[in-house]
This record gives sequence, C-alpha cells and structure tokens, in this order.
Amino acid sequence: MAGQRLLPDVPTLLRHVDQGMTHKEIGELYGVSRQAVTLKLKGAVEPRTNRREWPWEVQTRHKRGWLYLALSYYTISQTKERPLRKQELHTLSAFMDMMEGLDGDYVVDYFPDTAVGFQLRERIPGHDDPSSLVAVPRSNFGAA
Repeated sequence: MAGQRLLPDVPTLLRHVDQGMTHKEIGELYGVSRQAVTLKLKGAVEPRTNRREWPWEVQTRHKRGWLYLALSYYTISQTKERPLRKQELHTLSAFMDMMEGLDGDYVVDYFPDTAVGFQLRERIPGHDDPSSLVAVPRSNFGAA
C-alpha cells in the first residue's frame, strides 16, 4: 500500500506557480492530483482569515468579480498574510491606480442583491473608516 502523499505549504506551491508550473505539473511533482493542488491553492486565494475581517457575508456568486479579487489582494497586502503573486500584484496595482484616479473619495461596498455584488460608492464622512477602502455597511449606520 502506498504511503499518504502530502502537498507542501502554500508559499512553496505559489513559488512553483510563479515559476510557471501548471497545477498538473505540481501534482505530478508531489504525487497528487491536479485537483488537490487547485483546492489547496484556492484556500490561499480566498483566505478565511481575511473574509472574517470584512463586514459582509459574501455570496459565492460574487467571489469571482474583479472588485472582489482586488479587495482581497488589498486586504492580503495590508495584513501581510503572504506575498502576492505577480498577477495578484498586477490586479492590485490596477485597482489602486483606478482608486487614485477617481474624482472623489470612494470605498468598495457590497450590495448582495445586485448582479455584480461589489461596487464603488462615495465615502460617507463619519461612517466609513477614512483609512480603509472597505465600506461600512449602511445597516451599521444606526448602530451605537
């Protein structure tokens, strides 16, 4: 009977990805399936620790949009949870450039009843944290 095969830690897997290896190639290197590599890396792209810091419960259908990903990478960069990959840095850079180019002070807010979910809205002084790009949900405005 073959021994249990284990994948290395996520930073090691991300280094392989940054070197241009496919999930299939990484799986072959460690004797596991492509799906096992994808599942382990999926946890790295959507870390649960950062989701708990967000003021919203995000629906699965909204977890693929550009603003969701950009805000995820922004959060990862702020918490220094892990180094961002090249494509993640590119997305984050484009997001930050867009935010700086806006005429006004905007935050990312979540509107679960819309098709895209995440949208920009103007920061509301006295309600939104002036040091964050994450909006405070409007349902919290009346909270003490």
